[in-house]
Formats: sequence, C-alpha cells, structure tokens
Amino acid sequence: MTRNTSTAPGGWTSSRLVQSLIGRPVAFWITVVVVFAVARLATWGFPFDSDHWIFTYVGREWIVDGGQLYVDAWDHKPPMIFLMNGIMAALFGDNIVLHRIWLTAFTVLDCWLFFLLAKRVLPGMLDRVDADRRIARSPCGSH
Repeated sequence: MTRNTSTAPGGWTSSRLVQSLIGRPVAFWITVVVVFAVARLATWGFPFDSDHWIFTYVGREWIVDGGQLYVDAWDHKPPMIFLMNGIMAALFGDNIVLHRIWLTAFTVLDCWLFFLLAKRVLPGMLDRVDADRRIARSPCGSH
C-alpha cells in the first residue's frame, strides 16, 4: 500500500489536515482559537513580568485613576499599549489570568483581521487558492 504524498494543486501543501481545514472556514477558525488558547494556557498564571507590569501600571494610572499620560506615569511606548492595559485594569483589576485570556482573545482577533486584510489586499493570491481547492475537489482534478 502506497501513501499519496502529492501536493495540492498550486504545490503549497500535501497535508490532508490543512486541506480539509482550508475547505471549512468555521473549522479553521475553531482550530486557530484552540491552538492559540492551548499555546498560551501555560503562561496565563505566570506572575507579571516587567513589561506587562509597567504597561498595566501606566494604563491604570491613566485610565482608572484619571492621571495624565506621560506626566503622572511614564514609559517610552506609544499610548495604545497603555490604553489597552488601562482598559484591562478597569475591567479585570489586577487579575493576571483574565489579562492574559483577554490578550489571547485579541491575538485571535488580530489573526482574523489579518485574514480579512489579506483577502482585500491580495485577492488574486487567495482566488488562486480557492481555484486550486475547487480543482482538487473536482473528479478530474486529481493527479
């Protein structure tokens, strides 16, 4: 018995798992969420590290306590990192596990937004992947 190791039309993968996930967007995004959650799970309970701590402190000082950014608390980063951490401090207090779950959710959101951007900016490339998938599914498209 020989195993079929030919690549998909377009030559970019021979993985049956990848090919099946690409054909089902809901399954693909569920897989992305599960992989990110499992990958980050081990770090959710870690104590604050120096970067996270300073971002949370400056954000809390600005958003929760009403301080003036870069005056009452300072770090050399642009304001969005402090805004994000200030919102987390307002919502979750000092619960680091909830902070890390929130950040994991934003990472998945970033992946989805990147996917939407890629569909808009690179439609020709994604159209080729869709065409390759349709060819692979057709009865006469296999090699």
